[in-house]
Amino acid sequence: ASSLKDAGNALFVKKDYAAAYAKYTEAIAVDSENAVLYANRSACGLAMKRYLDGFSDAKKATEIDPTYAKAWGRLATAQDALESYTSSIESWKRAIQALPETNLSPAQDQQKKECTAALKATTDKFNTYKNTP
Repeated sequence: ASSLKDAGNALFVKKDYAAAYAKYTEAIAVDSENAVLYANRSACGLAMKRYLDGFSDAKKATEIDPTYAKAWGRLATAQDALESYTSSIESWKRAIQALPETNLSPAQDQQKKECTAALKATTDKFNTYKNTP
């Protein structure tokens, strides 16, 4: 599964999302309880604007590993794209909660900033949507 994941990652970097999606699908067939594989395949689905696919894979990743912040972020992104703003807000909050409070690595610090900004943006969208006659 690891070599298939690596191949999927290489294809994703090249923006060959369909081929990367297929590689992650192969990897999942070998290791169906790996949250990272589902989260990566979710990223492909989101990149291809296949939001329901992105949603279902991110949801599975959060079920396998409820502490995986990236999976919560992908779920929130899919929910936002599907205009499920209330759910998206909750998922962004879970993404932030999944990150450590202190002693964050530079990558985690950046991820926390991105999640916080996305939470605010989604909350603003929700408030605009809610107040539109």
